[in-house]
Amino acid sequence: MLEKTAFGFSFIAVAIGPSDEIAVTGIFEGAVDFFGDGAQALVDAGVDRDGFVVLLDPDGNALGYEDVFTKIAMCRNHYRECGLGADFVDRFIR
Repeated sequence: MLEKTAFGFSFIAVAIGPSDEIAVTGIFEGAVDFFGDGAQALVDAGVDRDGFVVLLDPDGNALGYEDVFTKIAMCRNHYRECGLGADFVDRFIR
């Protein structure tokens, strides 16, 4: 179940995958807790709004999420593995 924990969130798009998983994308301000435990709440970076993608099972339970911070971490790992160094991603961040 999606739970709003601070200022709010808005859905932009919803897609259904081949195993009936549900991908939801949107924007949020403040914090939003897709898992309902507070431990994995997304907190915005304090600059306007941030985007998210959350993957839900067919019953609406959160399976995972992506936001700007998880994407940056993914890029750091990729550039490190490619030999460019984890800090290579910093040139793309304002």
